[in-house]
Amino acid sequence: MKSKWLVVSVFALFMCLFTSSEYAISKAEASESKWTVTYYSKLNFTGSTVQKKADRINYSWGTSNPVKGIPQNRFSAKMTKTISVSSGGAYRISGKANDGVRVYVDGKKKVDYWKSGSHTFSKDVMLSKGEHKIEVHYYDQTGTAYITVDVNKVAVKLSTEQWTGLFFPSKNFTGTPVSTSVKSLNASWGSKAPHTKIPAGTYSAVYQKKVVVAKDTKYILMGKANDGIRIYVDGKKQVDYWKPDTRNFEKNITLKKGTHTIKVQYYNESGSARLQVDLKDASTVTPLGKWDVTFYDQKELKGKQVKQTASKLNYKWGTASPASGIPSNGFSAKFVKRTDLSGGTYIISGGANDGIRVYVNGKKQIDYWKNGTYTFNQEIKLDPGIAIIEVRYYDNTGDARIQMNVTKKSKKKSVAYSSHNITLDTALTKQMKTSPQTDKKYGAYVPKSSVKLASTGTSGKTVDNVEIITTSSRVLGNLKENTNVTIQGEKSFNDADYYKILTGWVNASKTDTKYYLNPDSFTNKNEKEYYQYVKLSAFSALNENELNQKILYNKGILKNRADAYLKAGFKYDVNEIYLISHSSLETGNGTSRLATGVKVKTKKDSKGNIVYNENGEKEIVVLDNDAKSYEAKVYNMYGIGAYDDCALECGARRAFNEGWTTADKAIIEGAKFAAENYIYAGQDTLYEMRWNPEALVTKGVPYHQYATDIGWAVKQTGSFEKLYSLLDSYTVEYDVPRYN
Repeated sequence: MKSKWLVVSVFALFMCLFTSSEYAISKAEASESKWTVTYYSKLNFTGSTVQKKADRINYSWGTSNPVKGIPQNRFSAKMTKTISVSSGGAYRISGKANDGVRVYVDGKKKVDYWKSGSHTFSKDVMLSKGEHKIEVHYYDQTGTAYITVDVNKVAVKLSTEQWTGLFFPSKNFTGTPVSTSVKSLNASWGSKAPHTKIPAGTYSAVYQKKVVVAKDTKYILMGKANDGIRIYVDGKKQVDYWKPDTRNFEKNITLKKGTHTIKVQYYNESGSARLQVDLKDASTVTPLGKWDVTFYDQKELKGKQVKQTASKLNYKWGTASPASGIPSNGFSAKFVKRTDLSGGTYIISGGANDGIRVYVNGKKQIDYWKNGTYTFNQEIKLDPGIAIIEVRYYDNTGDARIQMNVTKKSKKKSVAYSSHNITLDTALTKQMKTSPQTDKKYGAYVPKSSVKLASTGTSGKTVDNVEIITTSSRVLGNLKENTNVTIQGEKSFNDADYYKILTGWVNASKTDTKYYLNPDSFTNKNEKEYYQYVKLSAFSALNENELNQKILYNKGILKNRADAYLKAGFKYDVNEIYLISHSSLETGNGTSRLATGVKVKTKKDSKGNIVYNENGEKEIVVLDNDAKSYEAKVYNMYGIGAYDDCALECGARRAFNEGWTTADKAIIEGAKFAAENYIYAGQDTLYEMRWNPEALVTKGVPYHQYATDIGWAVKQTGSFEKLYSLLDSYTVEYDVPRYN
């Protein structure tokens, strides 16, 4: 005779992950109704019926009738009841039966051993909060019959050493779960299945572990997920990114002394599945926005390591070592930072010498992994939240430098201030001693006795050296004898008769000089005059295509040479717009002969010896444009070495001696000379080039000023405004002076 019995167990597991060794069964916490047991006198739930109520299903009929009116063999039964779950979670249906048994949860078959014989089973299911119907179907063929049904809860025993959990074959924690455990939660499943019993593609998981804290501590809950993730700490939701995409996350939390529970819910919808969760002591984590820097004493990110942190990625090592123990050539470096972004379109910009690669959230965006100088400006769409930026770099030999920024696409203007230990009034007094000039028309007069009129009566010549004055007797300047003057009128004042004359440059008034000297006269950074404060040494890695298409498209030989300007700006720390403005002015927008190329040969004396000038430069002979035979064709884009009375020859001589034999060489290498007299001397803005306020402090007198015109700096801003207005995205750095 066959032995027949059934044990069914359903228990709650509140969204935790576990293995069979990590839980124990206790009485159910779900609210339960009584079992309704319906006996059938025949198999397949037919024949006469008898119905009973029971608190528990725990019968051992042996070979007796289960109830009066039902035979001892070849009968069947249905047992149903409703449980009310107060908190959704995982439940297990388990038991034994002889003969057939089926178990349904909310109408869905979960256990199926519908054949004669002894059977044991255990099945995990997920139940949501609310009421659920449990229904057991049973039949007895012959022999001893009994059945027991209980509802129990699992008390999870979580570990502090590992994560315990369950995988589900759906995104909503439904279906048959599979238990798992891992020491660290750092998985990259990609398109593969996370478990042999879970299909690839769509699935979900719940992980949980305990954390013991010795004292109140600030932590950072951080990691990455693709797709959705939620994290609870002691039942409180701390991270919630429940949508199908890739997400880095960070959350600052404080854990009190004691034991805490961390629970992670995750789902993957499709594509590349990734889940990483860390809980780190905040004191050990580099703050958001700062770079973790690792230098290597070999290329390809290998060898001895030196670690640092940095607030920005802008290094100019030249031929020096980047860190103690790292060679000056043949080294490499890795820079990693986490940054919290608002989302939108961003610009990856910068430059490197030599190789550079830039990754954003693990995806390679910039790749110049070879020797040479490179600049880049690339758009990228980024979602709101934490982005991880990784930069890899190597230096081969020679000049080593790297600069990289990720900024939101915009017209960004940042302002810094430089203080000078001198008052504005003191600075003005010192500046006035140099007779600053202006082309402003004040009303200029000279004594009639000093002018011999021409026959027209509207012009004349001075008969001696004479002062030009205003009606208030302020001296505007001096005219030498025999200077031509244009008469605009007559006026008597100071008991004398005067001609009013047309003037050019004259001495500026103290009031007008103060206006241009005073930074408070130009405080609106949206107006063109503010460009006099642009840092000329601030390379901003503008977009090459944008420069070519919007600025250089109609500038003669300068057309489509944005790459050269970007390399020049990066190599020599000069603002690209300044270089374009400077070269456009000097070359007549790329059309002058120095710009388009001058054919030359070395000058030799009668004995065939090379002739050198007093500066040690080779003298040259400038040839005609159509010369068939020449030693070199040279270019000069910034007017370096060219003077009013020796523009072509002197400019070409300088270009020949510097080796500027292509337009790009003249743009790139000429940038150093265009900047060295002022920018490299600390006069880093148009304002500083004109006024040099720091020299008033260090030398006590006006010194090394580019122009005498009080309005010179402001007058240069028009070209800056025009060029910047053509661009869709840029970063401008201003350096505004402050007086005591």
